[in-house]
This record gives sequence, structure tokens and C-alpha cells, in this order.
Amino acid sequence: MSMFTKGRYMLQPGNVILFGTGGILKTAIQELTKMGISVKYLCDNNKKIQSSYINNIKVLSPDELSLYDFPVLITSMYALDISKQLKELNVREFYDFSYAFDYLRWHGHFDIEKLEASQSEINHALNIITDPLSKDIFSGIVNYRKTANPLFLKPANYNDYFHPEVKPEQNENIIDGGAWHGDSSLEFSKKLSGNCKSYAFEPDLENFIELTKTVQNENIVDSVHIVNKGLYDKKQTLFFKKEATNDMQFQIQTEPSEHQVEVTSIDQFVLENEITSIDFIKMDIEGSEVMALKGAKQTIEKYRPKLAICIYHEFDDLWKIPLLVKQLNPNYTLYVGHHSQNLLDTVLYAI
Repeated sequence: MSMFTKGRYMLQPGNVILFGTGGILKTAIQELTKMGISVKYLCDNNKKIQSSYINNIKVLSPDELSLYDFPVLITSMYALDISKQLKELNVREFYDFSYAFDYLRWHGHFDIEKLEASQSEINHALNIITDPLSKDIFSGIVNYRKTANPLFLKPANYNDYFHPEVKPEQNENIIDGGAWHGDSSLEFSKKLSGNCKSYAFEPDLENFIELTKTVQNENIVDSVHIVNKGLYDKKQTLFFKKEATNDMQFQIQTEPSEHQVEVTSIDQFVLENEITSIDFIKMDIEGSEVMALKGAKQTIEKYRPKLAICIYHEFDDLWKIPLLVKQLNPNYTLYVGHHSQNLLDTVLYAI
């Protein structure tokens, strides 16, 4: 059961207010309509649009929320900030709905029955995380997903991939899995004054073209080696369905399709290129992290590189990836960092 069906912690069909009128709004209204939930009012902090109408729905000011006893759904990526505001306004019932921008992909993360069925694995993962703050962050994310209440979240006060205890250093070899347009490789190069070697993997051709431009325009050719492949458990060709709503999101297909990419494993890449050490591995590869980690088994056993692995793409990544990392190398110390105000951008750090 998801949050939007009958049951405890769940929203009943009826009227709601949506807080946030940005790009998520249209999709949110469409999804709620399918579920028999009617948007009675909108709300926004932008005074310029308060009292106006969007999609024939009146926009309230936050102070007007006390006049109505409807649940408030947050349709903004600033879900945590808005939750704090709603709490101060004594709003009785509110939920995060910022994942409505891609509802089909993310709503299952809030499936209470599946979360409760996974509690044993969740507890196991929590037990192998020894850092008290990371334990709190991990538990907070689980509670957030059970309640859709962003107040449980504890965002990090450092940039993603730069945990105070787990970050790339000068003169290190870095695997940048999921380089996209080169944002992380550029940050690695700048923070390390160019004294590093990033192997930037990006399978999508359009993104790879932008990655190439970034490397050239930012003059980081010497510190970034670009690779037009994805990371997986072995070298092969994968067929994907590319989602129009998100050019970073791919769904693996069992049958040949119009979109195909070449993938390789970290172990294979290190062997073929005669790389003598890997010091840091970052992965943000849209749900392929488990397979890519399995393809880095030898590298992890041999070099014990520091890891910064996204653990939010798949429903069970949050606990399965920490368990897998400990299985690959029991000597790792694990940390968890959360880098957004909603479901996205949770990273497992290991050293």
C-alpha cells in the first residue's frame, strides 16, 4: 500500500491543498485526480501570485491555511523547509508530494507494507553503520518514507561526495560513475587543483557530448579521462528505455530497443587500462549501483577505495547497498549522508 490508499499514515480520498506552484504542480494534479483526490486550493510563499488562480484553483497565502482543515501536500523540492513552516503554522496534517514529478518511479518508495516487510534487512543495515549521526540519518529516512513527513530528514552540511571523513584527495585515481555533464568531475578537479585523475563514465551520447564540452571548456583535460560507457557487472550491451521526463533516467529492457549503451565493469576497465590503483569511487548511475559494485569486487578487495555510492534510486538500495559493501569488504566503516530536502540524493560513504 502506498501513502495514498486507505490505512494508517495514509491519505484518504477527498480534498487537499497543494503547497508549491512550480514545475511539479501539473503532474501532481494529474496523479491526484487519478486517485480520486481533489485539489481544493493551492498555496505559495510568492506574494505576487497569492489570491490569483492557477488552473482555476485559488492560491492561498500560508497564513490562510489555518482557515481550512484539509491535508497539505508539498509540491516543492524545498519540502523540508516548507514542512518546518507548516509546523510553525500549526497545520495538522501535511505530507511530502514533491516526488510527483516522476510519480510512477518514486511512489513505491513510500509503500508502507513493503517497508515493514523489509524491516529485518533495514535493521541489519542499521546495525553495521557505527557512526551515531549516520544511524540517525538512516533511521530518519526510513521514518520519512513511512510517514511522508520531511521533518524526519537530516540534510548534510557538506557537499555531496565530500564527506568530512570520506572524500577524494590530491594525487588519487577516481572513478566517476554517472558523470552526466561533468559536474562532479569538474568539482573534483577544482577542489584538488587538478592533481587527480578522474575516469568519468557516461553512457548516454547526448550527455557524453555535454561532458566532452565541459572537460574542454573548463580545461580539465589533463585530470579527467572521459569514457562513453556505463558501469555494470561485466562488459556487455544493454538496451534501455529512455524517459522523456528525465534524461538521466533509464530503464533496462530485456529485448533490443532503439536505445542501447555499452557498459563495462570497474574490474575490467582497471585490468584493460593497467591502472595500478583506484582510490575513490563515486556512483550515481540511476539504479545500476548494485550491479556496478558487484563488477568492482576485485578492485574493492585489492585497493579498498573510498566509496560514495547513491542509495536512493531503487526501493531497497538504502539498506541493500550498505549490506553489499560490507560483504565485498568487511573492513569498511560506513557513513550516510543525505543531500536534499526530499527523497533524492542519499549517499553511502565508506572508508
